[in-house]
Amino acid sequence: MQQRTPRVVFVSLTLVGTLTVLATVGSAMAQPAAEEAGAGRAPRRRATASGPTVRPPLPPRWAFGHIKSKDEFKGRQDILNDVAWMEQNDVPCQVIHIDAPWAVGHNLFEFASAKVLHSKLHPETVGTLYDFGAPGEHPYMGDPNDPRCGSTTPPPHTGQSLIDTLHGKGIRLSVWITNQINNGTAWGIGRFEGQGEREAPVFAFAERNGFLSDNMRVWHRGAGKTVNYANPKALEWWHRMMDKVLDMGVDGFVLDHGGQVDYVRDTFGYLREKKGDEAMMMSRSAPDVADVTLLVWAIDTKNDFSDKGIEYAVRQVIRSSEAGTPFVSGTQSPRGDKPSEAFVCREVQFNAFCPVHFTFCYGDLSNPWDHGETTTRVFKYYTRLHNELIPYIYSAAIRAHRTGRPIIRRTRGDLQYLFGPDFLVAPVYRDETRRRVTFPEGDEWIDYWDESKVYKAGDEIDYAAPLDRIPLLIRAGAIIPMEVKKNWTGHGTEHSAGALTVLVYPSGSAEREYLEQAGDTMFHCRKAGGYLDRSDVRFGLQGPKRSYVLRVKTFADPVQVRLGGGTVLPRRESETQLKPDEAAWCCDPQAGVTVVRLPAVNAAEVTIQLVSGG
Repeated sequence: MQQRTPRVVFVSLTLVGTLTVLATVGSAMAQPAAEEAGAGRAPRRRATASGPTVRPPLPPRWAFGHIKSKDEFKGRQDILNDVAWMEQNDVPCQVIHIDAPWAVGHNLFEFASAKVLHSKLHPETVGTLYDFGAPGEHPYMGDPNDPRCGSTTPPPHTGQSLIDTLHGKGIRLSVWITNQINNGTAWGIGRFEGQGEREAPVFAFAERNGFLSDNMRVWHRGAGKTVNYANPKALEWWHRMMDKVLDMGVDGFVLDHGGQVDYVRDTFGYLREKKGDEAMMMSRSAPDVADVTLLVWAIDTKNDFSDKGIEYAVRQVIRSSEAGTPFVSGTQSPRGDKPSEAFVCREVQFNAFCPVHFTFCYGDLSNPWDHGETTTRVFKYYTRLHNELIPYIYSAAIRAHRTGRPIIRRTRGDLQYLFGPDFLVAPVYRDETRRRVTFPEGDEWIDYWDESKVYKAGDEIDYAAPLDRIPLLIRAGAIIPMEVKKNWTGHGTEHSAGALTVLVYPSGSAEREYLEQAGDTMFHCRKAGGYLDRSDVRFGLQGPKRSYVLRVKTFADPVQVRLGGGTVLPRRESETQLKPDEAAWCCDPQAGVTVVRLPAVNAAEVTIQLVSGG
């Protein structure tokens, strides 16, 4: 990416009796050489004094939204029921993931239609019908002796209606795979009617042609052999197997047993060949495949507050980030009994402050919204908040891709971490409503839940964390880009839609670069005093032409808002009166926030001033 010397545009807030006139200034805030590579280029390792730094490939932006899954969806209607609940309750969902039972046989890449479960793991589910088909669809029925894996039945095939319905709602679909073909025996935690009969001839054909490895492998879902990745003809056949669903519109795969290097590398390469930069893949965290790993789930966990529950997940998420696989999800807890209300609340909160927001539900037990009013309210709030923070998260993801700098970084203190540049997160991993929090050196920290509270660097406090609140702090001086479409979390209203919302917490002098595929934006904020001081604030931006909603924490009702050329912006009584095509402002005195609407601003051409009073 070409380096530049941006021309910064300032917004100035001045107390009563003071008027500051600002000129447009230049700034030599050039990007570091380490960030020269564009977001779409192939990943590589960057040499540093301490050794090579992994530069992970960049997932598509939508993959940082809400991924909803379940262990296990029972079929098309089960999925559509969950989607309908989320639509009716205004809960964002960007991806549906279907886990292991989606196919008529494991890794046959054919959606199941009317198969009945016989389960050792969950005897209470024996006889459950799994059906991903719709009227008029036909089972794929690939010919096991055809290396092109062609179907013996005409389209549309089972699963096509589900894929098309989800895509019509703007939702992508991923499915579970491994690198193994079972031999059709009846061993495993769950078997389906007809599964062995479909697996056995495919296994026999693949083994006869040398497409499988030599060693028989017994695993929790059967017995078979893995693909022979050293055989080019085996890979050609294996890719044609994947094409059965990729050509139907499936957007990507979640890889079980994803620590095997050849398996992960080949799947990544083929998905990128088929889907380009829009390919989705999730696998285990493993340093050997960090440069070909998109999304990561860290570990399966238990549904309780034991050391194998949320605590285990927090440790693994931090380790994954440090190992060079930064796009990591939180807990996936299909293990154990029905979880408590407290556990679900804490899991939801932690998952919302992981780069990948993966809701993976509790076996056949429930969805997060099935645990009562408190849990439902918590799930709605944190899912919406993560969705609003996608610009902030994706900017940090691009930085990780360009430089190897992780999104999550551990800090001193008890299992707490930085989430991007400006959030400090301390997940509650025990069945408690208080949490010890240690503040990193160097900056003051603002309480997200009460923005008038500020904690000093190096302090350690006993933080009150009722069931609906995760200990969450914002760095003084933070500048946080958001995508706000509705009055979900207190950071805007439906009138914010179509603009980039920017939360500004002025303190001293701060710069932030907001990274995007379409072009980066430099933000700059200056204030004479600290965060709680009611003194002049100047805010500048330079980047692509767009509309902005600035939400500046001022603690004071401004007297005037000025453009850099001296134009006084009109004041409106409330946010609902700020029009998308008009530069204007309002103040929320109760929140101590000044809201400024800037339509279609190219900041390289505009200077802004605000004049405020105390």
